[in-house]
Amino acid sequence: RGLDYPISSDSNFLAKFIDAAVRHFDEESIPVHDWEVGNEPNDTTTEPYSPDSIHPFTGWWRRPNRYYQQDSGLISLCTHYMRMAQVIDSVVKHTNHQAHAMDKVAIGSMHNVFWDLDKPDQGVVPGRTWLNTCYSIARDRRWGVFWDAVSVHDYQDALNYFAPESL
Repeated sequence: RGLDYPISSDSNFLAKFIDAAVRHFDEESIPVHDWEVGNEPNDTTTEPYSPDSIHPFTGWWRRPNRYYQQDSGLISLCTHYMRMAQVIDSVVKHTNHQAHAMDKVAIGSMHNVFWDLDKPDQGVVPGRTWLNTCYSIARDRRWGVFWDAVSVHDYQDALNYFAPESL
């Protein structure tokens, strides 16, 4: 919550959380220098929660989201995600953490990156579509490419349609 507030605001809860995480790892002498923004952010769902569902917890975020009153479309979700990435990047590299100035922040951590658009998985935005949208938002808002890497999940190779020779 509070992503629209400045990084230094006590109302930007993600900034406070990341700052506390960096301090904790430093105090415990745990050398964390690579940061990944979320896990499978392209996994969204419009299905209502049901413990009887085959995948009751599917969705990095549910649409509509009760915490963020926003449009539940792809551009809105990607804009929200990229703002999270900005907050994490700024807090880790630029806010009282001089030892982390060269840390790496990765966006993505997507699954179904090479998903066949003719065979969509309900609730999963194809990884290419998600990533292209994120890059477009960064360009259109003149944020530039502030992240250091893009991550994907390589377990997709176990599926036949992700075989390297088919890509």
